[in-house]
Amino acid sequence: MSPWKRVLRVLSSMQVTMVCLLLLMAVVLLCTFDQVRLGAFAAVAKDIRSWALLWRPHPGGPAVPLFPGGALLGSVLALNLAAALAARISPAKRPGLWLAHAGVLLLVLGEFAAGLFAVESRMALREGQTLDFTESSRRSELAVISLSDPRYDEVFSVREEALVRRGTLSHPAWPFSLKVREYHPNAVLEGGRARGVPRVSSDEEADQPAALIEAEEGGRSLGSWLLSRAEPAQGRFSAGGREYLLSLRAERHPLPFTLTLEDFKREVYPGTTIPKSFSSRVRLKDAAGGEDRGAIISMNNPLRHGGKSFYQASYGEDDRLSILQVVDNPGRLIPYAACLLASLGLLVHFAGVFFRREERA
Repeated sequence: MSPWKRVLRVLSSMQVTMVCLLLLMAVVLLCTFDQVRLGAFAAVAKDIRSWALLWRPHPGGPAVPLFPGGALLGSVLALNLAAALAARISPAKRPGLWLAHAGVLLLVLGEFAAGLFAVESRMALREGQTLDFTESSRRSELAVISLSDPRYDEVFSVREEALVRRGTLSHPAWPFSLKVREYHPNAVLEGGRARGVPRVSSDEEADQPAALIEAEEGGRSLGSWLLSRAEPAQGRFSAGGREYLLSLRAERHPLPFTLTLEDFKREVYPGTTIPKSFSSRVRLKDAAGGEDRGAIISMNNPLRHGGKSFYQASYGEDDRLSILQVVDNPGRLIPYAACLLASLGLLVHFAGVFFRREERA
């Protein structure tokens, strides 16, 4: 037997399948417990979408891999299923089992697609307000806003990765440069200075980043500003005969359409303040698609448009503010296709078993 066939035989073995499934069950159980302490997003990132579960013997010290993570186990399981399709299961002799295994493989690949390409953001709308962008609840950006044109503001956004690297920022349209003197992904402000603190790991809290930015024109300093999402203070300066504004804000994702909150309603259980249901009546306008229609977004009833799904998540400001969770997942249909494929495979397999028994009888 050639070395390639030996490797394929080991990869396609049922023992590998069972070990991966048992370890995945343990990871899912651990993730369930971690959700209580960390929240759903942080727990999934720590356990399900990591290559290894890490343990730090000493706070701030090096991390030691303690257990395989969901990403590693999922990769091995995907290789195991692909090898089984190639080596052990013939589509001509056992089409049902081949389709069922292909469906499970597609389901695993769908999770990888969601982890790599899905983007979650939020939209906070007050009644009567119209927005054409969503905001990230976990990522930040530096906005450089040109205020010279009275008709509109020209906005340049600098991603958080560039702020983390610090250094000098420039753009062909800027008559100045920006120097990132300090950047803290999470910080507290003390006496006009920012002190970095550990990042928040809970869904109920948010990081409060801070940056110390200095603007220069022709080697001359135009000023330095301590910017933070915790405080609305912004840096304003003049350069090249124009007015500019600096703002550290949540990362924005522009939309090719607008949403307007027309009305928000909340119902409670009689005699209590516990919400029974809450919903938003919105107006969607998409000039490119020629759409102008109303829609109701409620619990378990999202609005889908332009590849994005808008879910009713929360509310505030005495029921005048609606908070929508926005999910952009290009692979959201993959799990449905995978389940249909696996179900069809099982149907074909058991139908074949039934008819073969009837023939022998």
